[in-house]
Amino acid sequence: MEYINIAEWFGIDKKVSALVDKLNTMPNVESIDFDLNGYLDRIYEVILIITFRETPESKEMGFYKAKDKFLKDVLKKCKSLGLKRTSDRIEEYGDYSYYIVFDSSSWNADRELAITATCSCCGKEETYTLKGEEVTTFEKYQSEGRSMGYLQDLFPKVPNWIRSGCIDQFSGGFCVCPDCGM
Repeated sequence: MEYINIAEWFGIDKKVSALVDKLNTMPNVESIDFDLNGYLDRIYEVILIITFRETPESKEMGFYKAKDKFLKDVLKKCKSLGLKRTSDRIEEYGDYSYYIVFDSSSWNADRELAITATCSCCGKEETYTLKGEEVTTFEKYQSEGRSMGYLQDLFPKVPNWIRSGCIDQFSGGFCVCPDCGM
């Protein structure tokens, strides 16, 4: 299950696990799979591939009514965990399987990433923890660089010497802490 590695890498593994647990409480769930490859391109979407299993209760209800109820229950459970359905339509994906795309950007709100700057003169180290949207901006900056704008505008809360030593990919890691007075 490739999605587990991606979920761990982006710090959403607990949220994905909670979603799997919640969906597995439904009696009609045959299997659950995810496509999280969009995260690798900074597209924060969870693509859920879920398979419907007929039960005696669903047979009594009739296939189409049972399928509609199943999909509504899936959407309700996903929404309760912060996922928003995108405008993409729900597609049938083989026998009784459904492909549903969700916007998972709300899952990034509590992400954290520690960055450490080391002074080029005295060797002093200081760590700053990026939070929420700062993490997303940092990841995007790593791939797009200065075309996004000025560092002081993108990361206003990060101390200047840490910004220049850790985030600025063009500084070569050279930074001077305020204690050196240079």
